[in-house]
Amino acid sequence: MKGPFLNKVLFVGIVAFPPELKYTLSGVPVLTFQLKVGRNVSANQKKEEVYDYFTIIAWKSLAEDVSRVLKKGDIVYIEGRIRIRTYEKRTGERKSILEIIANEIHILNSANPEKEDTNGGN
Repeated sequence: MKGPFLNKVLFVGIVAFPPELKYTLSGVPVLTFQLKVGRNVSANQKKEEVYDYFTIIAWKSLAEDVSRVLKKGDIVYIEGRIRIRTYEKRTGERKSILEIIANEIHILNSANPEKEDTNGGN
C-alpha cells in the first residue's frame, strides 16, 4: 500500500506496575510495563476521571537504559507507535492486543531525584 501514513502516539501517565526487563532468545533486551493514563468523562452532569492502561514496550538500548531508573509510580512522557498483535489461543479463539512501541521515554517526576531522563537510546 502506498500513501501518506502516520502512526504516532504521545502519552503522559503513571507507571502502574514495576517494569520488567527480559531478553529475547537472540539476546535483544525488551522492557515491558503498564502505563496508567487518566481522562475526564462526563456523565449525568458530573465530571469523573477514569483510567486506561496501556502496555508499553521498549527495545534494545532504550529498554536497558530505562530499566535502570524507571520505577512504579513514576510519571513519564512516552512517544511511540501503536501495534496490534494478533494470536490464536489453544482453544482456536483469536485474540488481539494493543501495544505501544516506545521510541522515547522521559521521566517527568520521580520519587528518586537522582534519576535522569532517557531519550530513545540514541
